[in-house]
Amino acid sequence: MNTDKIIPAVIIPASIAGLEIRHDGCEFSIVIPDATGELTDHFPGNILIPGFVLVDWVCWILQTHFGVSAVNGIKDVKFLTPVVPPTTIRGKVTLNAIRGLAEVTMYGGLSGSLEQSSTVCFKGNFQVTLT
Repeated sequence: MNTDKIIPAVIIPASIAGLEIRHDGCEFSIVIPDATGELTDHFPGNILIPGFVLVDWVCWILQTHFGVSAVNGIKDVKFLTPVVPPTTIRGKVTLNAIRGLAEVTMYGGLSGSLEQSSTVCFKGNFQVTLT
């Protein structure tokens, strides 16, 4: 098993189904399985992925695949659509090494949605330090 494609579980396990790295960023898909454990208690009756989990996944991608040694801050974060498991979300990272900025957008999120969804569920700018 290729462990650089398994996202460390914060609350739920997830895996990267596709990761296309470019010199200035990447595009990725994250497969989110059906809800288990503490996730079912986050909003009883309305299971969704908490925003901090999405942020944690983005930090993991930045640190694992782009040599980011630290995420120094996050600004202009917007959680626009709930991410409801099971689903696949896709995302795009545009890295500006000169400014130390990673612009992130994630799409999809509704239970059972296809990763081709154009609905934005999360976006934000991450201040980063590159090694």
